[in-house]
Amino acid sequence: MDSVHPVPEHPRSVRSLAALDSLVAREAVPWAKRGRTRHLTSALNMAGKLGCAKGADTALRLRICRRLAEVYLPLVPGLRAAGDCLVALQACAAAGFWGGGLAAALLQRLGQDGGALLREASSQGQGYVWWSLSAAPPDLISASDRARLLAASAAALLRLSAAQLSAQDCSVVLLAAARLAHRHDALLHHLAACLVQLQRGCGRGCCEGEVEAEQQRAPGAACELEHQAIANALYALGELARDTGHVPRPKDLSGLAEAARRGLGSSGRVDGPDGADSVGGSGGGGGGTGRGGAGGGFVPQALSSMLLGCARLGYADVDLLRPLVAAAAEAAPAMNPQELANSLYAAALLGCVAEGYGGAVEALAAECCSRRFVGFTAQGFANCVWALAKLGHVDQGWYAAAVEAAETSTGPLSYASAQEWANLWYALALVRHQPATGRLLELTAGAAGILQADAGDQACANLLWALANLRLYDERLVDALAGRLGELLGRSPGQPTSQGLCNSLWALAVMGPEVLSRHSGLVEGLLREAERRWAHKRSQVTDQTDDVFSLASLFQLWHVQLELASLPAGADGAAPLSAILANGSGQPDSLLAAARAASAQRVAAVRPARASSLEGQVLACLDEMTVLSGGEVAAVRRSYIVRELCRVVDVFVELAGGRRVAVEVDGPSHFLANRPRDLTAVEGSTALRNRQLERVFGRGNVLSVPWWEWAEATAAGKAAQRAYLSRLLGLDAAWAGHEVP
Repeated sequence: MDSVHPVPEHPRSVRSLAALDSLVAREAVPWAKRGRTRHLTSALNMAGKLGCAKGADTALRLRICRRLAEVYLPLVPGLRAAGDCLVALQACAAAGFWGGGLAAALLQRLGQDGGALLREASSQGQGYVWWSLSAAPPDLISASDRARLLAASAAALLRLSAAQLSAQDCSVVLLAAARLAHRHDALLHHLAACLVQLQRGCGRGCCEGEVEAEQQRAPGAACELEHQAIANALYALGELARDTGHVPRPKDLSGLAEAARRGLGSSGRVDGPDGADSVGGSGGGGGGTGRGGAGGGFVPQALSSMLLGCARLGYADVDLLRPLVAAAAEAAPAMNPQELANSLYAAALLGCVAEGYGGAVEALAAECCSRRFVGFTAQGFANCVWALAKLGHVDQGWYAAAVEAAETSTGPLSYASAQEWANLWYALALVRHQPATGRLLELTAGAAGILQADAGDQACANLLWALANLRLYDERLVDALAGRLGELLGRSPGQPTSQGLCNSLWALAVMGPEVLSRHSGLVEGLLREAERRWAHKRSQVTDQTDDVFSLASLFQLWHVQLELASLPAGADGAAPLSAILANGSGQPDSLLAAARAASAQRVAAVRPARASSLEGQVLACLDEMTVLSGGEVAAVRRSYIVRELCRVVDVFVELAGGRRVAVEVDGPSHFLANRPRDLTAVEGSTALRNRQLERVFGRGNVLSVPWWEWAEATAAGKAAQRAYLSRLLGLDAAWAGHEVP
């Protein structure tokens, strides 16, 4: 009998798309006629699994799916069990197949009669609905139909207790809600609470003995809460917090954190349950990858996802973060580039500074460097550099390696967006790392078209600020940024933040008078917008204007005004740019008056505690020289206020004949960090300081004592210190070796 009527091969037994195609071509119609819907859905599932293999034939996979959809679609109106709809829907999602009308028909069938069929679904089936909707194209069904389906499913889930749910059910729905950016506070709270209950052994009616038995079956796993589900939940709640404003209840969040801590301490490893891979995402949460690594019961992706979730939630409890960051660092060799980037980015957002994390941050950074950033996306690469800069990582060799990777033609910035270019340069400026060659600047200038078309106001401001601090200038690049900023300002005057507005003006001022003049149109627009905001706030009932511009921003505006005042008058007789702020200078509540007051306030605040030990040594030596020099050094004053600039000079020296000299004792922060012992390598704000002081004291009368030169002189003794300062001041050093009486 079997030789005449052989038993049809089951889809799960095939091992290739070609074999599946042959089976479906032969058996799909007979399966449909016999009502074997599970065979059809199993074939769809296999198409998805086999079609995901490296080198799989995409066209063949789609042909198999279309053939299955053709025979299944006529059956949909007659389906009476929720499972028949949901298993087929999940199979479509697993195969990534949304054509042929099958998935849409299944969703419509589930939504009929107010979702009557959907209300009968199991908790796992509810998860299928949420995940399928999150993976489907937005136009698969109408937004209103989608909303009705989600509402019906949410109502069904809210009726289920923790005993009727699994950890996987809860985490799948949470992840799908995050992907859909769907905020349903009651449901999200309920699912999080059920996860915590399951972790504590309260779900499914577990008694103490059952909990122990479950833990024996899966060593290292929390009872009824797989480690992957914990990671997925934390990640999803973080995404929901960022994208929708949902705030988890503290008790639920602390319960999930406790579960994570226990998982980090376990010795076993539990991969995600069946189907977890379809819940994954390259950007974060998702199913287990099957890759080993440190982290107790968590795979590397889960560690990265939990860190990112905690960062989005602002959950900075060190009892969780320290073991979590340590586990991520140990698992770093097994992480993919996106997981490494996410881990570092999250650590920076959470403020996991190196001192408190036992070298974990350095280990993550070293892993990135050892790979030469191969495989990193532009966003991941820029986030890594930004994260290390924010965390205070000072290894200039690491940043040099990052720049070298970025400079290659096939490097991570090959397809960088405007925001990614800005983030990278901003990070380099934070650590004062000026690329050793001009290659990266050339590449950025080559992206001028992208910047001028797509950069936001913050990206423009940050990139200008970074270039100014690193003392770099490319006419094409600055023109593109200024043009884009001017376009955005004209389109929506309120768009640039006050900080971004002031940073942009300050950056152009640092770049020099020629740059200010070249972009006078933008400068005028930004100044007038600053005046407009100040006047608007001043007219409010509260008369509180300190929230319009911060003290730091007002300080920047003051120094921008000083630079504008130094510009030569225009040949066309037009009013100078400096007149825009100066017009209201006679009014005590004007913007210019506030900017000057902020600068004076800053001077008053820093002056009493200004002297560093280095500065104190130089001051003491100059005081000795007033005694030994026979009048050549007439007077020395510490922390001298230059009132016309609202600046403090470290040491003011008056020499015989009335020559006045400003002596600045410059520590490492005044110089580019990767150009050690280079007198010309001052950073942007120091260059601006020197330029402004030189206008007051005259060329050659603003002198710098670099920290390394002073260290060398100090090592040789007091006489060498005096000889060094004498040479700096242009004095006869014959008396430098004398002792103070």
